Amino acid sequence: MALDFPGSEAPLAFAAKNVAFNPKGVSSGALTRLMLVTEYKIYFGNNILLRLKPDGTNYVEWDCNGFKSVSLKGFFEFAPGLLLPDSSATSDKVVTASFQLITSDIHNFVADVNITPFCIKGLKDFSFSVKDATVDLSEIVNIPGMTYPKGYQYTNGPAAAFWTGFYIRQLQLKLPTELSKNGKRIEINATNFLIDKMGVSGNINVANLFSLAEGSMNSWPFSVDQFSLNIIYNRLNGASISGGLQIPFTTTALNYSASIFQNFNTDELDYSFLIQSKNGLKIPAFAATINLYSSSTIVVQKANGTLLPTATLNGDITINSSGLTIPSIRFEKLFMTSERPYIKGGYFATSALGSAAIGGFACSLDSICLSFNNLHPELDVTGTFNFMGKGDFGFSATTTARVIGKIEETKSAVESATPITKTTWSFDRIAVGDIGLDVETQPYRIKGGITYKEKDLLFGNGFFGSLSFELKSEPAKFNPAVNAGFGTKASMHYWYADGIVSTSIPLGSIAEIKRLMGGMYYHMKPSTGFMYMATMLYKNTNSVVVPVNYIPDSTAGYGFRAGVTFSSVKSEKVFNGDMLLTINLNKNGGLSSAAFDGDVVSLASISDRQKQPASKQKIYGSMHMTYDNSNQSFHALFNAKINVPGIVSGNGQAIIHFDPKEWYVCIGKPSAPINVSLLNFAAVRAYFMMGHSLEPMPAPPSLVTDIVNGYGLKNSRNSAALQGGNGVATGANFSTGISNRFGNEAVNVNYSLYAVVGFDVMAADYGTNTRCSNTNDVIGINGWYFQGQAYLGLQGLFRAHVDVDLRAFHIKTDLDVLSLSAAAILQAQAPKPTYFYADVAVHIVALSFLSTDYHIPFSYGTTCGTIVK
Repeated sequence: MALDFPGSEAPLAFAAKNVAFNPKGVSSGALTRLMLVTEYKIYFGNNILLRLKPDGTNYVEWDCNGFKSVSLKGFFEFAPGLLLPDSSATSDKVVTASFQLITSDIHNFVADVNITPFCIKGLKDFSFSVKDATVDLSEIVNIPGMTYPKGYQYTNGPAAAFWTGFYIRQLQLKLPTELSKNGKRIEINATNFLIDKMGVSGNINVANLFSLAEGSMNSWPFSVDQFSLNIIYNRLNGASISGGLQIPFTTTALNYSASIFQNFNTDELDYSFLIQSKNGLKIPAFAATINLYSSSTIVVQKANGTLLPTATLNGDITINSSGLTIPSIRFEKLFMTSERPYIKGGYFATSALGSAAIGGFACSLDSICLSFNNLHPELDVTGTFNFMGKGDFGFSATTTARVIGKIEETKSAVESATPITKTTWSFDRIAVGDIGLDVETQPYRIKGGITYKEKDLLFGNGFFGSLSFELKSEPAKFNPAVNAGFGTKASMHYWYADGIVSTSIPLGSIAEIKRLMGGMYYHMKPSTGFMYMATMLYKNTNSVVVPVNYIPDSTAGYGFRAGVTFSSVKSEKVFNGDMLLTINLNKNGGLSSAAFDGDVVSLASISDRQKQPASKQKIYGSMHMTYDNSNQSFHALFNAKINVPGIVSGNGQAIIHFDPKEWYVCIGKPSAPINVSLLNFAAVRAYFMMGHSLEPMPAPPSLVTDIVNGYGLKNSRNSAALQGGNGVATGANFSTGISNRFGNEAVNVNYSLYAVVGFDVMAADYGTNTRCSNTNDVIGINGWYFQGQAYLGLQGLFRAHVDVDLRAFHIKTDLDVLSLSAAAILQAQAPKPTYFYADVAVHIVALSFLSTDYHIPFSYGTTCGTIVK
């Protein structure tokens, strides 16, 4: 028997065997059923497939009067291009709608279906869970109560009754993670959705999804007061949200509206926000009020399931507190993000202001800036005011008032997304900072500053400051500067004082002393070493507040420093530099440590060093030597650098170290060799090491190892022996290269040649108890064993460019005439056992297609694996 199936041109075929008859006709029962004998696939367009299986559940019942009813059980499959399974709710690989139906009229095919939880292709941020759905393949009527969604256009035929598809009475829609409530995805109920050959269609409008306290845009509170969604044929026909968005440091939300659209490049949702400005916003963290101008912008971007807001704010701010009063100040381009440091940028206008006050003193504002110290945002205001009247010697001061807030962070998890950090901003305190003094009379000028540290974790409580004295009649001859500090910490008193005096003391006809420097300290230790004098030497005189270059130390006694700045008599650019001797005593009066530091430059004046540190000059050398009496150790470090462009450049470092446990001398290292480059043509790299804790032998250059295919002993040096005992190692290589061209406009040849040659040698004392594991012989001579390598590499390329006009042809091409790569390496270990390895390799390519390779390896002897007995 064949039955026509609605929507399909191929009829369903049913068959039966062993049908029983009696005198009255056909016997009733299971033997009178016509069963579906093969699996049927019925396609409804390209996106929906019906499967009916011959499993005994699909059959036709009949009797003597003919057809009685048909029983159908199967499922519809939706193509992945239409619907995708929701992986968070099902493990199915395809979305299906299963049904079971018994009917006497197959052309009135209407049945309830169970649909797999699904997502829409291109709208994967939404998840659909169907609660009540019906499939309609009827050619007679539609499902009672079915309505078409707004914007849906029926296209299946001349009459609405011909509509076929799936009608979803009830479903639960899970919203995207970026619209989560208290870190959890929201599920809302929806009705009257359709699925047909073109996809899903439906409308949703929901109010009051969540409040400001329940929603977070990556730490910015926001609410969704209204959510609307219109999907037509698997595409957004319109979607939007609206509500409030609160900039974290304010207490009032801004109104926003946002349209939601599909990003077809990422198959995800994107948002376009429109946010309204507001006046009179309170900022508790800064005890201030701001007005936002309409030119302010807030941009919201989506990333990894999270909405990331950034704001560029323009407006004015007013501060009125006990320690700081500032009238309305305009600001521009104040940039805020939802991630640390939260605030950056911003330009504040300090002109045309009314009366500002810092600490109760009327002042003029010099600058305003924002800073961020961990979770403490600061608004730093610098002003100038008079401690005395206008006629009282012009005794003025500058200081900075810091309006300090604090931020508390709390983390909350979000389903399928990165945890969100919520922030709470509040006011902490106002701190008046360093005070700069500037007293000027007709004969002299005193300039400096005082810093008071209170409950400081490092310094406790204390006063720190600096003063410079300028005699106007002879400013160049007498210009002393003093930097001092006095404090207490945990009942311990400490102090320090540094001084610098400009002078001119000749040292024969070669050099002269330009400045004297030195100081003393008690229960403190230097925190900045030689760089203290080297970097602060020329800044102390005119600075307002000098950083504290000592830290309290209860184990320290007295200490002192003494140093000079020197230069050539003829010209500072011939040479100039600094030397400093530092001696520290312990609390018992004995020697704790001593250090001697110095640096020297050439081709640069002392004023040049004020603009750039000595290490940045063209020719520079430095020395640092220290003796630690407690640990009986001596350490010396020497650096040199030369950089004369186009002529010579290079750098190198030497280290000497001795203590009771180890010693070593390193003039360069394999990882940081001494480098010299001459005329941009040749380069030399070298090193020499002896003692303990030395670096292993470097590998040959890649030009060599690449050609000989990595054969050899590049790891043959026994680094364990070097690090545990005495050894001597040295190595160097020389590299050079040239490139040029010759020929004419028709034919010219570009060529380049590069060569490298070098060696590495090591002698290590393994000790007389060390033997070779494979021969059981004592290694080397009395335990001394030698290892080394030498190598050569060459690379060249000749490339011709041809541009010739013939009578019938124009030839224009590039041709590699000759490419050459060659390398040789020799590595050895000796004596007892003795091992040699050599390898020569050549690779030649001519005219881009003729090539030849030569590879000649050679080895002799036995390598040694060491064991100690």
